[in-house]
Parts: sequence; structure tokens; C-alpha cells
Amino acid sequence: SASQSEVLFNYLGDLAGLIPAGSMFQMARELQLSRSPRGKRRYLLEVNAAVVGGQLQVEWSYNPEVHRQETVQAWADRLMQEVRSQITHYLSPKASPGVAAVDFPLANLTSQKLDKIAALLSKADSGGS
Repeated sequence: SASQSEVLFNYLGDLAGLIPAGSMFQMARELQLSRSPRGKRRYLLEVNAAVVGGQLQVEWSYNPEVHRQETVQAWADRLMQEVRSQITHYLSPKASPGVAAVDFPLANLTSQKLDKIAALLSKADSGGS
């Protein structure tokens, strides 16, 4: 049987519109998932993310007896660096329309490789000129 993953990444999506306008309830400004400190953690690292108020919020939960805060902070910084890179790529005029490297997880593509493929296909469609 397959072993359980040590990392849980849970993207909750864009939470806009989850609560109807005029409702007596409103979304909290920050994503806060809570658990009992006595509860057993199923994963060594949990990353929960959602878009709230048009902003990406990411919460990292970990056991400080297993991971150092500096290590988790480095992972968080790397994630945000990659998110910013993807945003920059998608806003670029050279971005491949409608697809991203992450859409092809088994192909081991980077955004740059996908752009080259898109350029070659575009060149082939235009007759190679």
C-alpha cells in the first residue's frame, strides 16, 4: 500500500461571493484554520491557501519539534517567489494563451520551455516564416 504523504497542500480557491452581499456575516480578513493543540497532526506540514478580498493568503502549520521556523519560512518565501514568477509570466505579452507549465505535470516543463514550444507551434502554423 502507498504511504501517506507528509505534506498537505489545500487550496480553497477564491472565497469571494461565498457570503451573499447584505448578509449579517462577513469573511474574516485573514485565513485562520484552527485545531486543538492536543489533536494529532496527520501531516508533518500543512499548507492552506485561499484568495480572500482579492489577496492570496497562505497559512503554514508544522510541528516545531520536526521543522525549524527558518526552514518553513524559506519554503514560504520560495512559494511566494514562484507565485510572483507565475503572475509575471501570465501578464507577459509572450505568455502562452490558456495553458501553463503546471497544466502538464508529467512533462517536466518550465514556463520558458512551454513558451518555446508555443513559439515553434506558432511559427509552424504561420508557414515557418
